[in-house]
Amino acid sequence: MNQLINMPNWCNNNYAVKAATKNVLNFVNEGLKNLGMETKDNISDAIRSLWDGKNEVTMATFRPIPETFTKYDTTNEKMRRGALDWDTKEPLFKSDDEYETYCREYDEAVKYQEETYGVVGWYDYNCLVAFGCKWDCDVALESFCIDDSKGITTILMSGDTPWYFPDLWLLYIKKRFNLNVYVSSHEEFNGFNAFGKIDNLNFLWGKEYMIENEPVRRDNTSDEEFCEAYRSFLDNLIAELHSKLIDCVNKSSVDSDITESATGISNNNKII
Repeated sequence: MNQLINMPNWCNNNYAVKAATKNVLNFVNEGLKNLGMETKDNISDAIRSLWDGKNEVTMATFRPIPETFTKYDTTNEKMRRGALDWDTKEPLFKSDDEYETYCREYDEAVKYQEETYGVVGWYDYNCLVAFGCKWDCDVALESFCIDDSKGITTILMSGDTPWYFPDLWLLYIKKRFNLNVYVSSHEEFNGFNAFGKIDNLNFLWGKEYMIENEPVRRDNTSDEEFCEAYRSFLDNLIAELHSKLIDCVNKSSVDSDITESATGISNNNKII
C-alpha cells in the first residue's frame, strides 16, 4: 500500500490565543526571554522577532523543560555496569567509581523529580505535567491580528503532536498569561477530532472516509482508491476543523478589526 505518513497517531493542530494585547505581549516576550533574546514593547515587533524564521519555537519555548528531565534519563530503568554506548558500542562507564557516581545521581534525580514535580522521567513529565503529549513539538506562526482601538491581539499558530493535542500546555498558557485559548485537532487514524475553546471543547468521532459520498471500507477497496479517499477525507476534515476554530475565535466576545498575517497585512476585520 502507498505510504501516506511516517508514523500513525499524529495530531494535526491549530491553536489561537486572543486577549488583551498586554497579556499576549507577555506570552510572546516569555518566548523571547527563554530563547535568550531581547524582549519587545511592541506586540508586532515581538511576534516578528520570535517567529523570525530562524528561531526554533516549540512548546518548551513558553514552558521550559526543567534540566533534571533533560540531564537524567529516569524514564528508563537504571543502566547496568556493562552498558554500552548506543553509537560507538564502547562501555559507558570506564570504572566502578564512575558507575557508582551515575547510580547516586540517578537515585537523587528520581527523588528530586518525584518530590518536586510528582512524576519521574521526561515521558511522564511531558505527558502528565507540561504538555499533555509525548514530546515537545514545534509551534509555527500562521497569522496574527491586532486591534489597537480595543487593545486586543489574536495569534493563530499550528503544530503536530504525537497521540493527543497538547491540552496541558494550552491550559498552562491560558492560566499563566490570562489568555483565551482555542484549538482544533485531528488525529490521523482513530477518528479523534476536537475544536473550540480549550475549556469547552467539541468532539467529533467516527468520521468515515468517502468516495463520491459513499463510505470506504478498507477490506473491499483497492490501495489506490483507499489512498485517494484518505487524502480527500483528510484535506476536507482539516479544512472543516480549521474553519470551526476560526469561527469560534471570531464569535468570541472580543473582536479584532485589524488583521496582519505572517507574510503581509490584510484589512479584514476577522482572523484568517
